[in-house]
Amino acid sequence: MQHLLVVEDEPVHRKHLQRDLSEAGYQVAVAADFDEAVRASGRRPPDLLIADLTLAAGRDGLELVESLRGARPELKAILMTGLPTDEVRARARALGVSLLVEKPFRMQALREAVRLALDGRQGGGRWTSPARPSA
Repeated sequence: MQHLLVVEDEPVHRKHLQRDLSEAGYQVAVAADFDEAVRASGRRPPDLLIADLTLAAGRDGLELVESLRGARPELKAILMTGLPTDEVRARARALGVSLLVEKPFRMQALREAVRLALDGRQGGGRWTSPARPSA
């Protein structure tokens, strides 16, 4: 069973993501912030990181990807954001982030993005490759 680490600072969203992705057949660990995510990854390295772009204490999901990739360069990652700016896309592309999932999104779209990322592929729709230019 593939292991996901979901990093979301909003408790209601975190719980919803954990429940839905668990029901989809994944083992899901959750973290509320950068430091908790680093500890969770150290306990059990995930196959895929799903992180909100904006995290508490001035940290962001891109910093988290960079930090976790220090120990695990092959880590696949999805970032969730309501603001997929060109700067965010460029930073994500440079770090090799698999997909950016634009908020708001339906859970079905996130499940599809997870499947694509784990398979090493990219998709369209409400999720985008960081390489896709903004409209």
